[in-house]
Amino acid sequence: MDQAIAVVDAELAVSRYAGEVAEITKLDGENKAGLKGKYEGVAKAAEVRKAISGIRRLGPTAEALAKFEEVLTTLKPEGEALQEVLVGKGLLTAQLGDRTAGKAILEQALAAAPNSRMARSLSAFLAERFKDLEEGKDAPAKTEKADPKP
Repeated sequence: MDQAIAVVDAELAVSRYAGEVAEITKLDGENKAGLKGKYEGVAKAAEVRKAISGIRRLGPTAEALAKFEEVLTTLKPEGEALQEVLVGKGLLTAQLGDRTAGKAILEQALAAAPNSRMARSLSAFLAERFKDLEEGKDAPAKTEKADPKP
């Protein structure tokens, strides 16, 4: 059954062929063939991505930041799924004004799955967008329009 499902994207297989996947994980209850772990991991990653999608709809808010933390504590993602959550949390933290903490979270994301496709982009993003922090400078000051003098 696993070989038949393997021709389909793993995430799609977990959602589309849920009954078959449940049977596979039941038959490999002790994960001796590695199939139970494989499909449970894919299902968890899909759940994490769905949660991230919902969080993004909240916009840049403290509530969204709290939801990222909730995903981390309740779903306990690992690998690339953890990386995705930490990227969202790090970007939002920086966007809400704490660039130093945002950068640190993004570095954790990079460490969570250093060989992923996202890691390559993230590494370049960190070097470019946070180079002022590397150089020991403060975050760029917000520019405000001066009040015109009468």
